[in-house]
Amino acid sequence: LEESEGVRWKVGGVSLSLRAVLEAAVNVAVTLLLALWLSAALESRLLRNATGDHLSTRKVIANALRVLLMFVAVLVSLSAVGIDLTALSVLGGAIGVGIGLGLQKLASNYVSGFVVLSERAIRIGDVIKVDGFEGQITDIRARYTVIRGLSGREAIVPNDSLVTQRIENLSLADRR
Repeated sequence: LEESEGVRWKVGGVSLSLRAVLEAAVNVAVTLLLALWLSAALESRLLRNATGDHLSTRKVIANALRVLLMFVAVLVSLSAVGIDLTALSVLGGAIGVGIGLGLQKLASNYVSGFVVLSERAIRIGDVIKVDGFEGQITDIRARYTVIRGLSGREAIVPNDSLVTQRIENLSLADRR
């Protein structure tokens, strides 16, 4: 362990040791695992007895909590390692440019997922027809929706498609 302190390299104006990098990696991993465990526990508790209209609302809350907990875990672990959080403003700008240029479709699917869940025009359990595929919605995730066809086949449909394309909701008439 003391030998790892002797292995050093300079990054910018900071001298890093192997020990500091290993401690940082363990700290980040433990914090993220705790955040994932907590978000899974909260999600299972939120969705335990939810049905119908409440299921989609609780699912959007669970997804938002997961994102929030992961964000807080990253901030806590970075500050515990000793990284100045004001340095993240440059990183935030770079991430914004990356999303704007390279990850546009992925970001669109995530935003569309929250739109689909919050608008509740389609819900888990609805029978819909999208892009020639007809089936029942079994799960709505932040990025995609799972539709199980009448034959048992499943289609994973990007949420962007559910917002921008024409969807036939065959269950909507049943609710009225």
